[in-house]
Amino acid sequence: MTNEIKIDEIKSKVNAANLNYQVSDTCYKRFLIGYRGNIDKAAEALITTIKWRKELNADNISPDEFQTYAARRVVFQHGFDKNQRPMVNVIVSRHDKYHRDIEEFRKYCIYTTDQTVKLSKPDEEKYTVFYDLSSFSLQNMDFEAVKVFLGIVQAHYPECLGSAYIVDAPFIFSACWNIIKRWIDPVTASKYIFISSSKLLTIADYDQLSPEIIDIYHIKKPIIEDETSFKTPHATPDVSTKLPGEESKNNSSNE
Repeated sequence: MTNEIKIDEIKSKVNAANLNYQVSDTCYKRFLIGYRGNIDKAAEALITTIKWRKELNADNISPDEFQTYAARRVVFQHGFDKNQRPMVNVIVSRHDKYHRDIEEFRKYCIYTTDQTVKLSKPDEEKYTVFYDLSSFSLQNMDFEAVKVFLGIVQAHYPECLGSAYIVDAPFIFSACWNIIKRWIDPVTASKYIFISSSKLLTIADYDQLSPEIIDIYHIKKPIIEDETSFKTPHATPDVSTKLPGEESKNNSSNE
């Protein structure tokens, strides 16, 4: 059975639930892939997600409902990576587990994820995440909030995560990660990559990075050589001193 036929089967099951809620064809595909091609599980999960969205009135969440987080800019979307996927920035040091409202945090996650998916390529609906851990401390390590976030994205946004980069994580975070990764699906966990901030420009161009990320890591704008600027010419062998056969070798190297 082809994926197209499987997706049609999922659509039939969802339509039969009479939920009166539209989702994209890519969304059906994501759920199918996320549930390893199992039509019944994918349909059941999507129906659950639609009911969840309607109960929360997720489509109408307003920034007014999470003003504290919006002001702190703990999580925000800015720019696109080199795969043209929208990037979400998470400045972990701005999250304080002792001063937060978990329901406000939940709405903040849903709203930010929804807005980011809307910016993604329609045929894949994927995004990239940067987790800045450069100033991480145990005051920022909020396991309850992590569980809430993972519960949302794994249950209701399957296959939306393209890559997640954990940047400049201190040694102390390794113990925390050993706990967190147990809550993540193995396929999704493989998308979490620990990197140094020196690698950020291999993932996104300078002009796509947020001012916060540029400031935190003191990233310098690359100097791009002007095509009209002087370039040192390659040394040209003296024709009079070429050995027999050397000319043909030189010509073949340019092919």
